[in-house]
Amino acid sequence: MTSQYFSTYVEDLEQNFLLEEPFDAIDFVERLAWRLTGGKDEFDVVDLKTKFEEEIGNLQMLSDQFQSKIASMEQQCSNDKREYLNILHRLHEQNADAMDKLKQLDSTMQTVSTKVVHLGDQLESVHVPRARANEALQLMRHFDEFLADQPLSSDIFTDPDRLLESAAMIQKLSSIAQELAKGKYSNVQIRIAHKYDEIERLMLEEFVRAHRQGNWRRMREIAAILADFKGYSQCLDAFVEHMQINAFRGDNVFDDILSLCQKTQPMLREIFPNPDQVMSKLVLNLFHGKLQEVITAKLGDSESDLEVYLTTIHDLYSRTQKLVSKFTASRIAGADPQFLETLVRSVFGRYLESYPAIEQQFLTEQCGGILSRFYELKNHQKKQIQSGGLQDLKRDIQARLLNVETYGGETFLSEELCDKDGAPKMTEMIFDILLKFLYTEHVDYAIDLSL
Repeated sequence: MTSQYFSTYVEDLEQNFLLEEPFDAIDFVERLAWRLTGGKDEFDVVDLKTKFEEEIGNLQMLSDQFQSKIASMEQQCSNDKREYLNILHRLHEQNADAMDKLKQLDSTMQTVSTKVVHLGDQLESVHVPRARANEALQLMRHFDEFLADQPLSSDIFTDPDRLLESAAMIQKLSSIAQELAKGKYSNVQIRIAHKYDEIERLMLEEFVRAHRQGNWRRMREIAAILADFKGYSQCLDAFVEHMQINAFRGDNVFDDILSLCQKTQPMLREIFPNPDQVMSKLVLNLFHGKLQEVITAKLGDSESDLEVYLTTIHDLYSRTQKLVSKFTASRIAGADPQFLETLVRSVFGRYLESYPAIEQQFLTEQCGGILSRFYELKNHQKKQIQSGGLQDLKRDIQARLLNVETYGGETFLSEELCDKDGAPKMTEMIFDILLKFLYTEHVDYAIDLSL
């Protein structure tokens, strides 16, 4: 069989496969006849028969070849399958062995871990006394350095980059020096005290520098050590002062104070070991500083006009109380109501003390002015009349005045500016003034005048 016919057969079979068409024997014979005759209409039947027989033989040979290849490939596939199954079986056994070893390893690791923890505890029990002994040795060496009448030469006191270490060391040395006899160790106590003051000053300067740079981590490191120093309050003062720079730019000092405290609170928690104490100091400084300044200025400007003065003090006091309520809701200054109430009293103390007298003076002037304008409109010159008679009528009128509507307990006076003990007395005073001008100076006078 020629390779040309072989390739032709293969192409025909592939075409049927690609087109997904079933094999058509009649169509195949017609194409074969067309190829054998060259597409001519006239052909030799005997010759065509002979060629068909040859082609049938060729196809039989081709079929035998394909069957042989198929059998060979099936045998190869069977061998590969058997080999893969053997490999898979071996891998399964290896995996089982690996799992067993993993369990053994896990058990061994747990045993080792237990021993390591136990060993760590033993090492720690040895390390802690050793560390304390080493710390005591370092303290003794540095104390000897101060005891000797020579300049300090240790790196911890001469290297600026080891400021935190030197601060921790000098604080311990200072505590030790204070326990020593002053007569015998006065010189070393003085040297340690001088170095203590120097390092404390450097720490404060470094804290301020870190604050300006916004380096919270450095500030936290310094604050943790400075907390044991005598000048720790100076550190807090510097922080509080720096936080107020450019903090008051608006017209509403209450909003500025609240905004500043809310902005500062997360910073305090990140920097200071005692954030509530620092926040209390900041709030105290704000109340006794900026808030006191604003209150003094506004009330000072309105002292000449009692009505404006009373309106202003009521407004300022009410807004301060609202600010305190917001502090409590935000847990600012530790949300200590007693501390905040004390602050408010300290700011408004002298104004609250004088409030009843000013309120009485203002109400008296207002009532007197209203009554005077009434008589002026009537073109009446008020006369001095001795009261007498009609006592029953006066008692009835007085009873009517005393039997007033309560309006649900509303008193229409600034109870916020009065303490709980002084509010009833203040109410009685206001009632006496109204009774005087409405009844005695007006109704009683009119009745006596008509008789």
